[in-house]
Amino acid sequence: MLLFSSHPNTFPAMETDPDSRGTAADAYLLLDDLKETAQDMAGWLRFLGIIYIASGVLTLIFIVGALNIWMGVLLIRAARAARSGYDRSVNTALEKLKMFFVVQMMVILIFIALAVFVVMLMGASLIPVPF
Repeated sequence: MLLFSSHPNTFPAMETDPDSRGTAADAYLLLDDLKETAQDMAGWLRFLGIIYIASGVLTLIFIVGALNIWMGVLLIRAARAARSGYDRSVNTALEKLKMFFVVQMMVILIFIALAVFVVMLMGASLIPVPF
């Protein structure tokens, strides 16, 4: 079973027994791959964070604007952690991304609930009321 594959030009794909725990060398190779991927995505995270903050400022009248600003800050913090290159920073970046996805899901659920409510109101307004 293939547990992980590193970059094809650098390391061959490593296959180990699924019951084995792997070696320390495997763990370091995986950590290096994770750090490299995190550093590669740091620029995009920062850009997306700036976009979220800007859209949050424009829609600050609504509660969604504050959530957008918070999500933008989470993305910028994840980018900063990913760019640093320390071993623990990969975990920090992933924690910030996890929180971003949780907040994003809350926003989506709020919009779905509002859409259902608006459709119900519109449907109720089409029902004739007997006088």
